[in-house]
Amino acid sequence: MAENRRYYWLKLKEDFFTDKRIKKVKENIRRRSLKQKIVDRE
Repeated sequence: MAENRRYYWLKLKEDFFTDKRIKKVKENIRRRSLKQKIVDRE
């Protein structure tokens, strides 16, 4: 039976990845993942 799939795209502003707020979010994600790796080793 054929599967019906829907795809969605987000249209981002041109400066999305250089925006200060997005940089802060990326930095927080990076910190959390590093903390998790440290916890996993213990």
